[in-house]
Amino acid sequence: MCGVCAMVVDQLYMHNAFVDNSITSIPNISNTPFDDICANFNISNTIKHTCLTLLHTIQTLPQLRNSMKQRVQAYCLYRSLLEHNVTRSPQEIYCMTGVELSHILTIDNLVNTTVHCEYPSSDTFIERFALQCGLIFKDLQCITFYYKPMMEICENYAPQTIAAALIANYCKLHNTHSTVKFIAKQCLVSASSIYRILKHLNIDHCENCVKK
Repeated sequence: MCGVCAMVVDQLYMHNAFVDNSITSIPNISNTPFDDICANFNISNTIKHTCLTLLHTIQTLPQLRNSMKQRVQAYCLYRSLLEHNVTRSPQEIYCMTGVELSHILTIDNLVNTTVHCEYPSSDTFIERFALQCGLIFKDLQCITFYYKPMMEICENYAPQTIAAALIANYCKLHNTHSTVKFIAKQCLVSASSIYRILKHLNIDHCENCVKK
């Protein structure tokens, strides 16, 4: 932002980057099993409060009696993130909790949650991943410009992997010097999966992007 006229010359922060760390409106949420996760992974106290509420609701259910506490807590985090439309991939959830998605979904089946939450689509990952890979707002606009035509080609892949592949494809076309290995590391996806998607992408679609 210009210090003279306040004109925004580039978008530095995305909507998912903002967190509310105020505890004035959410009492009794200190010293919880989610404290370190929320502090280390940029998760707001609002989501932490949702995690605790859900944990308090389900932890005494008979069907969860033999379930590991860590998996139940991971499930609460997973559901809370979905309910608040905060995009985190299964690999990111694993990094946060040490629990694989398969175990979380097992808990989900045991709880039999009636509230349905849609898993984030690829476009919701693109914004955050582009920022993590050092791209600017103009780059993000170009990537989202050709995102929808690519969807049918990539529909059999995980949303977070599609997002990483589209970013890698853009970086290749625009010579940003960001390698597939670097992008895969930033997005916590497999580099081999990105390469598989890149083989399916039609480069002709991408040439419509505005060059830098």
